[in-house]
Amino acid sequence: MVTLIEMRTDATVNPEIFFEPITWALHNKIVDLADEPLRGRGHGNYIPALKEAYNLLTSYELSENCANLLFFLSDGRPSDNVYRKGEDMLSIHQEIVDFVGLICSEFKSRLIFGAIGFAQDDGDMFHLIKRMV
Repeated sequence: MVTLIEMRTDATVNPEIFFEPITWALHNKIVDLADEPLRGRGHGNYIPALKEAYNLLTSYELSENCANLLFFLSDGRPSDNVYRKGEDMLSIHQEIVDFVGLICSEFKSRLIFGAIGFAQDDGDMFHLIKRMV
């Protein structure tokens, strides 16, 4: 089952891809999203998206034998510091890494956390994503 959380200023669960079985219909929905010209623009805040993922993972009774995959896609650095004025970007990055650690420690071997960064890397673009993983 797949749930898509869109990362913007706030995290938004996509209603079309919510506990969706892995089928050709899901594939087509994802392809349709990719064809929307304005999708994926603007700021992407990591912390609200991670919190929403945590809320979803913990709000449903999942079997102890259920394997979970939290897959994180980003085109670079988070925008959380833009909206949290006066906070040091390094402390925000540490909060993000710590929150990923919390999620992983709660689910232990039942959770695989993966990430893909896609953008032109200027040398440190994906440093945070590497730390998260």
